[in-house]
Amino acid sequence: MAFLPHDGPMGRLVLDEVFVRYDGPRLFSCSNEAGAHFVGVFVDEDADSETYIYAPASEARLAAVRSGQLDLRSALADPLDGGVFVVRSSGGATETSWRPAADVPPEWLPDENVRLNVPTTTHAPLTEQFMSQEALSVQRTLAAFELDAPWATTEFPLRPAGELMRLIQDSVEAFGQVVRGKKTDRGAIQHDILEDAELSLYGLKAASFAVVIASAPRPRLFEDPLVGSTFSLMFEVMDAATSIETLQATLEQLHPRALSKYRDLLEELEDAGTGMTALLAPPGQVVRRASLSTVDVSRSLALVRTSMGAEVTEITVSGLLVGVNARTNTFEILDENSDRTIRGKVVSGARSQIIGLTIGSRYRATVLQEAEIQPVTGDIRYKHRLVDITDPAADGGTSDLA
Repeated sequence: MAFLPHDGPMGRLVLDEVFVRYDGPRLFSCSNEAGAHFVGVFVDEDADSETYIYAPASEARLAAVRSGQLDLRSALADPLDGGVFVVRSSGGATETSWRPAADVPPEWLPDENVRLNVPTTTHAPLTEQFMSQEALSVQRTLAAFELDAPWATTEFPLRPAGELMRLIQDSVEAFGQVVRGKKTDRGAIQHDILEDAELSLYGLKAASFAVVIASAPRPRLFEDPLVGSTFSLMFEVMDAATSIETLQATLEQLHPRALSKYRDLLEELEDAGTGMTALLAPPGQVVRRASLSTVDVSRSLALVRTSMGAEVTEITVSGLLVGVNARTNTFEILDENSDRTIRGKVVSGARSQIIGLTIGSRYRATVLQEAEIQPVTGDIRYKHRLVDITDPAADGGTSDLA
């Protein structure tokens, strides 16, 4: 491959990946034996030669280019070392020179906002073998939760990722009460369960995006079995999602606190628009897998709400729209009957309805009112989720409050 120099200032290059091919590679990545990376692109030709430019790229820069987070023009016009290598290939020989970025002809550069969109792993891959070997090595139960990354890289938005981790911990504590036979619907969770069910963030892995958590390290020879047993129960509930009858029977094992926490976890998955695949690896045991597709999440959520009975009610609210945010999918409406402000999340089916709503106008909303058990005190408070909103003026009423 004459376009790849082997004895110039870039070192001995090896072709790593071709992104665009037309009569040979036209856009590609390559690296040398020292581990330096370059993004290469064909830019010009005449009767006797072809010209390429090579932009130095770190692993992070290359990942950003592959995934489309960084457009190609920026990668080539603003390279890391302030310039590019120009390679002229003719008759099987190459000639390499260095050119400052400011001297690169604009016609050599791609149009603005031209991007790749190649799935790009930014963490080591998640495998059952890793989970099994790592759990055995550290003698701790490991669990991995894989989420659907919204970008081509193995990254996930921080806010929902943090909230999901909190809800997994809350769910493990509530499920731990079921495993220990110490179910309580009110008050604080027993101290021994909180201590034995404590989890640690162990690491990140590439799948789409996976978080690996572990039972907290303890100064004792053998791990308490609560974490493994609790995750087994959680996996049983997840596995049952494909059958309404099986899921209903499985949910009957739980009590209101565990149902509430599992519902909160499902709601966060629905809000984030992601399914979840989980791997469980107790030390020295077979790795177990459970999955929830986005369809499973919605189905499970509906049945969990039904199982909670009176703790989930549907109310109608009419009043002044105080706030709405289509980016965070939140709403706030002043109920004209109770003179209280109802605020919360908007379910996925109603998100198109909140676009274009007018703050200060009157609307009629259907809202789910859900009991939420506080993780520390066990007290009950209510949260709200908007499932439908309409303009009363459409029914012949008036849209503004008098």
